[in-house]
Amino acid sequence: MMHHVTQHRGRGFTLVEALIVVSLVFTLITIAAPVLAGARGTAQRTVCLSNLRQLAGATHLYMDIENRGVLPASPSVYAARPDERRRAYRGELLLDQLADFIGGPSLPDGAGGFARKLPHACPADTTYATKIGFSYDFHAGLHMEEPLTMRVTSEMARRVTTFYMNGERIASRTASPRLPRLFDDIGPYHHAAPPGTQGINAVYFDTSAGWSRVPVHIEY
Repeated sequence: MMHHVTQHRGRGFTLVEALIVVSLVFTLITIAAPVLAGARGTAQRTVCLSNLRQLAGATHLYMDIENRGVLPASPSVYAARPDERRRAYRGELLLDQLADFIGGPSLPDGAGGFARKLPHACPADTTYATKIGFSYDFHAGLHMEEPLTMRVTSEMARRVTTFYMNGERIASRTASPRLPRLFDDIGPYHHAAPPGTQGINAVYFDTSAGWSRVPVHIEY
């Protein structure tokens, strides 16, 4: 007696079903992408704020231990004189002063740029950290220029220190915005809602830090 064996083949996807699956996957990716991008942006801002707080902390240590309570005399990247601006980029003068507390300037990477390292480089900075090794501006230096020569001087640094200390006391009494800024991002590295807006991170003399939508950008 002969027995016939019937073979059952698994039913495959039809073209319509495959298109539905692809469509669902694409929809899920579309929904998840902004969420993931937002989480990445939040993480980058958090690291950046930590960098700024470390810079502010190192500045206070330098003031208290090595400089008789006076801020370091170092220029801002917004300095009026080109030679002072060049000194401000890379933060060479500033980071040399703060080296005992936060490490010296970033070293060349051998490829025409500079090695990225914390806390000198913001993770969202794709320009300055690699090009000059430093993502931040010493905002206090903007006020240290001597009016006639437009150079940063130790005397102006003492005056600015007094101004900053008084500003901190005034802010604490009046609950006014945290002023003045000590360091901030050189460029608008951070995006936030609504899409397309940019802002900068900043740390204040009292070492508190926050994010601002004020766009700032400097071409190097």
